[in-house]
Amino acid sequence: MKVGDWEMKPMRRRSAAPAGETLADDVRVETLVAYKDKRRVLLHRVTKVHPDGRKEVFVIKAVPRDTDQ
Repeated sequence: MKVGDWEMKPMRRRSAAPAGETLADDVRVETLVAYKDKRRVLLHRVTKVHPDGRKEVFVIKAVPRDTDQ
């Protein structure tokens, strides 16, 4: 998928929970990798569902040090 000049690719899902434990049901994280020229940026979209049904969405941008020049 392309957004502006950035090429977006979803990352493969991995389970971060230790064996025998489950992840929280009220928090969901989706990660995308965005490429443009020689730059790479990770975007994490975090969705939190509150007990009353409200949803909060956060977008966290992470730039790896080795590619941020």
